[in-house]
Amino acid sequence: MNTEIRIVGEFTIAEGKTDAFKELIGTAIERVRSNEPDTLTYEFYFSDDETKCYALELYRDSQALLTHVEDVGEILPKILAVAQITSLEIFGNATKELKEGLASFGAKFFTHWSGFKR
Repeated sequence: MNTEIRIVGEFTIAEGKTDAFKELIGTAIERVRSNEPDTLTYEFYFSDDETKCYALELYRDSQALLTHVEDVGEILPKILAVAQITSLEIFGNATKELKEGLASFGAKFFTHWSGFKR
């Protein structure tokens, strides 16, 4: 059974706060790179006008994502002060604990059905 968890998250950045958002995300990236070996992908993409940012994340399993939420816990309120999470989609066979842990973020969950990865 595939245990990987993928995330597509959308942030809407407050007007005039793009530089602050980028700085905070940069801090988060370095923290995750150093502390979270089970975070396999952690990438951010901006719209041309830099009002939207999309996070593409891949975790080894549900526990890795729960660890991530705990690890960035002190940075997240600062990020949410300059940007709103406008969409959070979770793909994979998420555990009950993960679903409960992300409920306050309005996460939508999608269970893996079939397919393959090379």
